[in-house]
Amino acid sequence: MATIDEDLMLRQISRIEKDNFSDPWSLDSLWGSMVRDYNLIYFALGNEEKYTIYSFRGGEEILISGLVDVTIKHEGMKKKPSEILLMGYIIATDIADESELLRVAVADKYKRLGIGRELMKAYKEDLKPHCDKFFLEVRQSNEAAKAMYEKVGYKSISIRKDYYSDPKEDAVIYSMETGPYYKLEEMKG
Repeated sequence: MATIDEDLMLRQISRIEKDNFSDPWSLDSLWGSMVRDYNLIYFALGNEEKYTIYSFRGGEEILISGLVDVTIKHEGMKKKPSEILLMGYIIATDIADESELLRVAVADKYKRLGIGRELMKAYKEDLKPHCDKFFLEVRQSNEAAKAMYEKVGYKSISIRKDYYSDPKEDAVIYSMETGPYYKLEEMKG
């Protein structure tokens, strides 16, 4: 385990937030998510060649642990990899046996390389031993995100009318169950 430069992480997350969301979280909100002991942040650090997915739980001392190493497959890559950068992240809660995905985003430069899907898989695998239920909400028009969530096992369970603003839009609520009851149902089906 190692410590991280929280200020650098916040600045990089903030930059990705502004590129991905019409309502980006402020630096204060991001800092709040880093220090709460029931929040987890998963992030991909790397370059055009490979990246590692790390996780850390908020609290007084922020520690990180490496979870997964991923090599990016490029056709005809000729240039040397650039410096190590934050490529994407997830912010989630972890309370009792449930987790809610609060944010997931990938830097524009690294979209469509499977980083979001790998982050989602690492998040699910990391929490699966003690979380039975996972939740999230997404803009109804965000087809790419909905497809990714469904690929990793989420199912749409309801709609929240006019949940988002700027622009006003419904939210689709997704859930994924991984507990013992769900596994029994899966085996029957």
